Amino acid sequence: MKPSFLYCKSVPAEWVDYNGYMNDAEYSRAFSLATDAFIEHIVLDEAARTMKNQAGDLVATLEEMLMGIDQTEGRGASFPGPVADTIHEIYQAQDNGEYIKQAGRTIGIGRK
Repeated sequence: MKPSFLYCKSVPAEWVDYNGYMNDAEYSRAFSLATDAFIEHIVLDEAARTMKNQAGDLVATLEEMLMGIDQTEGRGASFPGPVADTIHEIYQAQDNGEYIKQAGRTIGIGRK
């Protein structure tokens, strides 16, 4: 039997953002690295880790949400006007006709 799993890694300085906190993208990297280490720990082979099944069907997706933060209040807030305008322009310019069916669904834990 393998011993219990523990993954340790110090946060590299380049993972820290201008606010002195670990950058949000680096949280994803840290958990991804830990997940890869755990997968190796349990000896799960590469073929079992793909995002499509044997028939080629998509079986996993990733969707992320970003939000503005009022640093004075320490809570969520609207993006500043120029930022919001840029986001809106990008959204309007893209082809919004072909989202995967999972995009935009409600994320939550169902009640029993």
